Amino acid sequence: MTNEVTRNETGIGGATRDPMVERAAASAHQAVDRVAAKVGPAVERARAVARDSADTVQAKLDTLSSMPRDLTESCRSYVRDRPMTALGIAVLAGFLLSRWIRLS
Repeated sequence: MTNEVTRNETGIGGATRDPMVERAAASAHQAVDRVAAKVGPAVERARAVARDSADTVQAKLDTLSSMPRDLTESCRSYVRDRPMTALGIAVLAGFLLSRWIRLS
């Protein structure tokens, strides 16, 4: 009997590889490739949904940040158009506020 080692498949440092280990590694690589192929599109869909959500939130934030400015401008134009009505509303609001504070 001779103890010959085939040197066709050598690993790191010249050590021989077990064919069973090679099959397991190949099988693991195939499994990883299959999982990556299935997960890749799902990750891209999730990324697209996140991007769309971020755009929607930014648009709503822009809308909300402009609301105080729009409300202020609306009040200014109302006072310019109807100064006596605006003065009456202010007096009434002051009166109601003072009554409410007194009763508290």
